[in-house]
Amino acid sequence: MQVNIYGLPLFKSTNAQFWPILGMIEPRRFKEPFVIGLFYGLSKPSDLDFLKEFVSDAKILMDEGFMYGDKNWKVKISAVVCDAPARAMVEAIKGHGGYGVCDKCVQHGVWLDKVTFPETNAALRTDQSFIDMEDESHHLGLTPLTELGIGMVSTFPADYMHLVC
Repeated sequence: MQVNIYGLPLFKSTNAQFWPILGMIEPRRFKEPFVIGLFYGLSKPSDLDFLKEFVSDAKILMDEGFMYGDKNWKVKISAVVCDAPARAMVEAIKGHGGYGVCDKCVQHGVWLDKVTFPETNAALRTDQSFIDMEDESHHLGLTPLTELGIGMVSTFPADYMHLVC
């Protein structure tokens, strides 16, 4: 299953937002995403508590599965898809404009009228180095998503819109 977490402003005149947690079954013969959870607030969530019920339910589905017909199906999370700002929030890492923000390598930015990342051969981040919080300048705190046992680097694909466009 793929999971998507993203914030959506509701109106231009207020700060009201939805933060849906969506799922999509793979293989994609079921092409419609479905709502797993929905946070509503007058701003983006102030902490990651809105993920806790999802994490709790996902752990059960991953460990025990569910019965459909006469077969027990276990759920595996293959990807958590977020744009760069949402990813930074749900992973509790620095935002996409900071110095130690690259979520794929440990390169630290250099100021050249903006934060740039000129190095092309930086050491790669690993799922284990994320869990161990080896790069203190990358992390802001803990995220409940680590309880799922998913790769916090490998399971999160790069955000094309913020990285390329």
